Amino acid sequence: MKVVTRAIRTRYWEPGDDYRKTILDAISAELNEGDVVAISEKALAVAQGLIVDESRTRPGIVARSLAVFWMRLVWGFVLSRLCHMKPVNIKRLRTYPLREGAKHKQVCLEHVGLLQALRSFSEGGIDTTNLPYSLASLPLESPKRIAEEIQKMIFDRLGKSVTLTIVDSDKTYSFGTIHLSSRRVEIPGVVNLGFFAYLIGRTFRWRARSTPIAWVGSEVSPDHALRLAGLANKARGHGAGRTAWDMAIRFGVGLTEVDWEMLEQVEHRPIVILRLESDRSKKQVALGPVPTKQNYRQRRSGKVSRRTWVASMVYPLQGFVHPFGLVASPRGLHSASFQNSFRHEGNFLCSAYSQFSSNQRVWDLREDCKVGVYNCSVDVVCCVNLANKKWQANLECHRETSDPFR
Repeated sequence: MKVVTRAIRTRYWEPGDDYRKTILDAISAELNEGDVVAISEKALAVAQGLIVDESRTRPGIVARSLAVFWMRLVWGFVLSRLCHMKPVNIKRLRTYPLREGAKHKQVCLEHVGLLQALRSFSEGGIDTTNLPYSLASLPLESPKRIAEEIQKMIFDRLGKSVTLTIVDSDKTYSFGTIHLSSRRVEIPGVVNLGFFAYLIGRTFRWRARSTPIAWVGSEVSPDHALRLAGLANKARGHGAGRTAWDMAIRFGVGLTEVDWEMLEQVEHRPIVILRLESDRSKKQVALGPVPTKQNYRQRRSGKVSRRTWVASMVYPLQGFVHPFGLVASPRGLHSASFQNSFRHEGNFLCSAYSQFSSNQRVWDLREDCKVGVYNCSVDVVCCVNLANKKWQANLECHRETSDPFR
């Protein structure tokens, strides 16, 4: 099933903000019946005031040991290699900040326990990225209840029944029907193994996708929920950076010197609308222009020339040329170019589209041609250049009227 995503930009959510009103204002003009609305857990946590100032924390012996021995040595030289981390992250672990890191580990020990504190980053949903100073966001206490409240609010105010999910960028690792999460989620079929889920998933390079910590409004399989959560996180982006180090580098300051004003300059997209399109409509688009059985048999038997056969193709939907064959395009996709051309409107679509369904190429059309296509259901202009028995198509595509949310 095809999924179309739309990330909704809002201002940066700060503690005490009325996130309910912000959500309604943001999605009211975009939402359709049956859509899936994905909301960032961190944005909700910050708006609810679920943040802690790590600078005021006094680290204990265990937290200091985790910062010095566990992070710098075990993670820096052993587990980072085992988990196939990037060189830049390995370097950061080996130079893990002792003072700030010990305070961060103390917060993790107090709120999510030792097993989660063994992780290198994003321990149990505690995260410092896209937050100023030494603030860290805490995981939501009851994400399913919050999701139900927001879903009911959308139905009461906007009159639209939707599915609502709260998504954390922390990864769930999948291998076939096995789904391991490093934190507790309220979706049947996803198993919480804490630190070991991260270790297993990264070591064996299982499929990593963002974690839907709550899902309300419809029945869903774990794999489908993870797929939509991954698409939502991809559409949302990473804000000021993937990690606290990336965020500090972006603004050219220290790890704890990012302020609210800096974060307000970043595009903030805490809400993503996901629209599911049926398999039937997707297959219709994928079929593109195809020959009728009668024409195909005539061509195979040699009763008609290639040019005549190509010119008689049926063109039910729109498409565009791809360097490796022919691919269907979304509604409103425009493509153009080419020289030494003549204009021919009508049913002579063919030259570019003839063998789309089998992804074959037309080799015997030698003249250059420019074909303008005007279909009653879409606005498409396609230009093709076929010469010297091979494709020479330079394609420029512009999305103008292809927005499915209009």
